[in-house]
Amino acid sequence: MHSPGAVPAAAAGGKNPLLAGLASFLFAGLGQVYNGQFAKGVLILSGALLGSFLIIPGILIWLYGVYDAYRTAKKMNAGSIPFVAHNWGHIIVFVILGIIAVALVNLFLAVISELIIGTTDYYYGEPEYCSPWEYC
Repeated sequence: MHSPGAVPAAAAGGKNPLLAGLASFLFAGLGQVYNGQFAKGVLILSGALLGSFLIIPGILIWLYGVYDAYRTAKKMNAGSIPFVAHNWGHIIVFVILGIIAVALVNLFLAVISELIIGTTDYYYGEPEYCSPWEYC
């Protein structure tokens, strides 16, 4: 039984596994969205972003996403799983939301590092006066 939105792979022109893998390589989860699996793409992106706080888990989730996108496209073409056509609207929304999510994670990391390291005084504090004969 086919899932909603599923169409035969031959009728839809098939998926390009290399494109799916490359999309996920460039932007975590994008290959899944290309394969018509929007929710899975969001999970891969979320996992990669959250895992990036510990570095290795983020890289592993990202690499799994590349492998999964490639493998899923091949399975859809072979007919072993239902073919789901990609939706350009989903791809555009995913990229926009992904960019916002990455920006928010970077902002969060900047604020946390500011609180922990306390670089505000160094960069934005009152300039310290040094005479020409002193090393400051």
